[in-house]
Amino acid sequence: MALEFPLRFGYIPYPLWRRRYPIGIKQVFNAVYLPLYPVRYDQNPPQTALQIAQFLKRFSLLDDITPQFIEAHPAPILTIPNEPQKSTSNKIRLIAQWEQLDAVLMSWCIFYPRLWKLHADMVAGIIPVAEVHIAVPSDWWARAVWAYLTQKGFLGDFVGRVKFIILPTDDMWIRDYGPMLGYGADGVRGGVKAIYDHLPFYPQGRDNAMPMGWAKHTQTTLTPMNLHIEGGNLLTDGAGTLFMTEKVFQANPQFTTRADLEAYLHTVLDYEKLIITPYMRIERTGHIDLLIKLLDARTVMISTPSSKWDKARLDMVLAQFKSETNARGEKYQIIEMPTPPLYFNWIVYPIRRSYTNALTVNGRILVPIYKSDDEMAIRRYEEHANGYQIIPIDCSIGINGGGAIHCMTREVPAMR
Repeated sequence: MALEFPLRFGYIPYPLWRRRYPIGIKQVFNAVYLPLYPVRYDQNPPQTALQIAQFLKRFSLLDDITPQFIEAHPAPILTIPNEPQKSTSNKIRLIAQWEQLDAVLMSWCIFYPRLWKLHADMVAGIIPVAEVHIAVPSDWWARAVWAYLTQKGFLGDFVGRVKFIILPTDDMWIRDYGPMLGYGADGVRGGVKAIYDHLPFYPQGRDNAMPMGWAKHTQTTLTPMNLHIEGGNLLTDGAGTLFMTEKVFQANPQFTTRADLEAYLHTVLDYEKLIITPYMRIERTGHIDLLIKLLDARTVMISTPSSKWDKARLDMVLAQFKSETNARGEKYQIIEMPTPPLYFNWIVYPIRRSYTNALTVNGRILVPIYKSDDEMAIRRYEEHANGYQIIPIDCSIGINGGGAIHCMTREVPAMR
């Protein structure tokens, strides 16, 4: 493992301009930060093709785009189905990622121009096997993203597999606030909607409202959950086993015991066994998708220690799975994954890079790479994810926001 300097000053994918600062800090912030981000477009969204073209040129996304092209090429909008997807079941079986998907949801990183290519690479990796539905705040932003994807050649022969949904969000981490989907006992697609409010320093009302907006648009039944949890901290094998970290208890002090939590979960989710793990120290999310990835109901990839800061917790997770079974009573096959060392971005942001933060979609696995221990991580996927095509995607900038591919996507299971 290469020695890496633990302090960096890299791109920050947070809407820092939405925070309040003392006057002195605000002046420094304006001088250093604002030229890199389209803050004025957030505060005053574009209303014309000319403004969209100016935005794309200003941030070097498309240098030769014209307002006439933007006007002449409207983005394809996701249409509302004729019939509602009404389930008669009051419990949902959340899906495993290896189940068949119709689409993958994304919320475009509009205000982080340096991440547009990362999102486009994810789109290109998904569309050969599934549709991608992209949430944007307005039709004009849809046109901007559509122009970028088509003119940069990301869509190839799969242009028809990208659709836009006009649904404002606060940020791009749709894994955490998006709809958690699966099937009722009657086989009808449905889902649950948790409470999303874990970031006290940033607005998140639109993120919290996003699942119900999506449900109304797609006529899908979602059951509200009285649970503060992000989707990155809730995994399932689709066969009776749920996975979370202990962070769920910090976010939900109303559940004083594990039995209280499970009793509630059983009222909304169809599952048999809950596995709760520790979470890493000096890491802001506490999410399970930084610790493990399931390849199937019996095979689990587990992040292993790279420094003293995470050794105790990750050793505990590894030991736990060595003695654990799934809901069917089957022992786990464990694949140990490398974990690049912790570093701090701008001193205050601890950054954990995880190779388990990957997306499985219809025979493909999109794996984040960071220019660190990538070769070993990719080799582990190739050796153990039999039958899957492995698609590496550079997340070395996006990870500064605390997540990678899994955090920026959300699965839409196939209709039955």
